[in-house]
Amino acid sequence: MRLRHIEIFEAIRRTGSLTEAAAALHISQPAASKLLAHAEAQLGFKLFERVKGRLVATREADILTPEVARLNQDLNSVRRLAASLRDRPNGHLRLGCAPALGLGLLPRVVRDRRD
Repeated sequence: MRLRHIEIFEAIRRTGSLTEAAAALHISQPAASKLLAHAEAQLGFKLFERVKGRLVATREADILTPEVARLNQDLNSVRRLAASLRDRPNGHLRLGCAPALGLGLLPRVVRDRRD
């Protein structure tokens, strides 16, 4: 599954509707439908069944859900790190070391790194 497939999968699970999932991802409904179809074709099984106009997760989708949730947590960590790097490019670094390194080697390394 590609990351975009995972995004549409998660959006449909949250909203229960392809139209609402498309709106949440800021894409058109036909684009969301095509993305879901491509994900299902790549996987080789259906992720959702239509029931009274709503999309209901299949057994396979239910099995995938915990892994997708874990992946979303990791992705959010990456986003937070990227935002932190953007907002504080010259952040602080705290090091712990033995006195011999702290008095001799470490100051030279830090000085050389600044230049």
